[in-house]
Amino acid sequence: MSKSAVLDAFLDDRDRREVWLVEVSPLRLSDGSIVTFRWASESWATLPSESPANELFSGRLVNAFNVSLEAAVAGTVGVLPGARGGEIVVGQSSGELDELETNFDWCGRSVEVSRVGYYSGGRVGYVDREVVFRGETASARARFDALVVEVRDPGRAFDSPLVLGRFPGSTWCLELGAGGSVALGSPSKLNITGDLTLAARVRFSSFAANNYLASWRSVGSSAYPFAWLVSSAGWQLYVNSAAALNGETAALALETWYQLAVTVTGSTLKCYAWNEASGRLLYASTKTLSSSSHPSGDGSLALGSHFGSASAGMMLDWLGAWNRVLTTEELDALRGRSLTAAEIAADSSLKGYYRGEEGSGTSLGDATASPANGTITSGTWRLSLGGGADLEGKTLPAAFGSVEATEPALVYAPTRIYQWHDQVAGGVSAVKAGGVALTFGSAYTTLSSFLAATTTAGKYDTLNHAGGCFVRLGSNPDKPVTVDGTGDAVGGYVSSAADVARRLVTTRGLAPLADPGGLETASFSTLNGLTSAVVGFWSPPGATGTVREAVDFVLGSVGAVGVFRRGSGAFAVWRFAAASGSAALTLDENDFRTLEPVDADPPAWAVTVRYRRCWRTLSLAEMGSALVGTAAQEFLTHEWREVRRTAPDVLRDCPRARELVVETGLSSAVDAAAECSRRLALWKVRRRAWRATASARAGAVDRFAVVTVAANDATSGTAKTGRFGLGAGTDLLALGVGGSQADGIQVVTVWG
Repeated sequence: MSKSAVLDAFLDDRDRREVWLVEVSPLRLSDGSIVTFRWASESWATLPSESPANELFSGRLVNAFNVSLEAAVAGTVGVLPGARGGEIVVGQSSGELDELETNFDWCGRSVEVSRVGYYSGGRVGYVDREVVFRGETASARARFDALVVEVRDPGRAFDSPLVLGRFPGSTWCLELGAGGSVALGSPSKLNITGDLTLAARVRFSSFAANNYLASWRSVGSSAYPFAWLVSSAGWQLYVNSAAALNGETAALALETWYQLAVTVTGSTLKCYAWNEASGRLLYASTKTLSSSSHPSGDGSLALGSHFGSASAGMMLDWLGAWNRVLTTEELDALRGRSLTAAEIAADSSLKGYYRGEEGSGTSLGDATASPANGTITSGTWRLSLGGGADLEGKTLPAAFGSVEATEPALVYAPTRIYQWHDQVAGGVSAVKAGGVALTFGSAYTTLSSFLAATTTAGKYDTLNHAGGCFVRLGSNPDKPVTVDGTGDAVGGYVSSAADVARRLVTTRGLAPLADPGGLETASFSTLNGLTSAVVGFWSPPGATGTVREAVDFVLGSVGAVGVFRRGSGAFAVWRFAAASGSAALTLDENDFRTLEPVDADPPAWAVTVRYRRCWRTLSLAEMGSALVGTAAQEFLTHEWREVRRTAPDVLRDCPRARELVVETGLSSAVDAAAECSRRLALWKVRRRAWRATASARAGAVDRFAVVTVAANDATSGTAKTGRFGLGAGTDLLALGVGGSQADGIQVVTVWG
């Protein structure tokens, strides 16, 4: 039989014996390994033919499943509390599970709860198990008699910051290419042969040849502690000779700022790389050097060259050298900022720190004690566009979809350069000063060409590449500068609610979802089929919003919501609508123990949809005088445009009917009007909701499934009397699911 047929036969058997299985995989703190624990409501083992084979599930479970998963839709349905989690209780008798709390990390680790068992047809094996919950653990707390594991759906990851990239606060960087280098002389403090950390903020414009960040051998003897270099194949550390080549082979991209770091202790080498635009740690890998011996160098040190070979093309913002191993946390703390003078003075292990803020001349200063200053040959000072002291540590601006009148960050005032997006964007369509459009000049795709050029007075130029989207004005503005444009284009520009939400959850935050593996892709295709309306979202410089806030806004613009599926754990989107289509489950008086009414919001008699947001409104004083009294003034002085639809008859029947006001990212009046009419049609109807304590069949029902509910009382013989207006069966929408294995119940909240 097929899996579904086996489960149907199992659930139809009233004499079945259910066995609940739990698999959790926390991280062991002592060695960083992932360990899987398997528990069951009674002892259970997988068969040799199953995968995993011959695995024992210890019969320790007191309650395998006590979870509530709701799909609250803010401002529309008052039925649901928004709970998305619960707990698993594992029994113990003498503290044998205590170490699982103290010696393991449980935050964000995988968990699966499933159901198998025995029935008249035989055994429901592991391969045919019914997965009732797949999500993550939050914590584990040991009690005298049990270990309580808190579980939740993976949506907690969406509570992390939308924008991780931050302004580093620098103003200048040093560009080194063919023939360019910085000679550091022969300071003994930098001739480090023991524990070592090197870190640098760097950007590459060419991989035609090796880019040498630092070398402890420029001339003379072949014995040296190391040379640190980057090429198209990745980056390496030479130790003593070319035969001892070790490093990270993951390739880095051009035109992108990175923070790279390497630590050495004995024969252990660790390599790190952070993408500065995304703010994400790309990798932290450990290598074993072919030798633990790091001989003293010949005393001739350099940045940007090695033994007479120069770099192919790179910009160096800063570089530091320590005679100890910095932890990952310490290295991460260096990102997006410069060390202060007090920090430098207090760290005796910091042997060289080159800020690169001179901006002119042929000297590169070392900010540490007894400085080993460098002499620059064939180097060019360039703007780093790091924002300077005023922006240091603030988040970068970011745009998604289509937005208007957004205020970019001024990263270098003398030449009027602004940053509008943190990575590559769809493009800038207009730059305005006081609402008055400037004339477009030239478009650049490399930082070097952009910085080397000059913008014509009265015009604006753009730089749009992997390192961000920037604009430069040719004249000093006397009014606020705003930008209209199309946002994030990493992987291509997208503008529909489904596509923008997909971009957000798969590229943003601390733990983006895998695409397509972490998604229910069919649901995104379905939402795109229902609406392709253009939406937009703007995260201004210094904003601290979360991925969840952005996703909720974007999906809410078209009346949609996103959830993690209880069985697959995949993220799915769904546009809120009344129940339609085939029912996944039928419940009647024989299937539920209780059917309790739940308060639902009253109907709506009016709906207002706000659209085409002006993200930076202007006062009359901030506006160009030519715009006063025009339609442009109306746009620039009001944050939103509005469309309103009403159904006055609803007030006659329900004097307390609601008026819904929805703020959206919609760009078009036509799309806003269509959405407004759709919502009014949906919410002007009186809705009802029930919470059913149901049979075992409800264990696989998920949110947004159609459930047919019938409620009848027997009167005489076979005659039945319908109850609650449900009659022989009414199709309703499941908005909440859950249950408790210990109590033997499944709970479904239905609405319609």
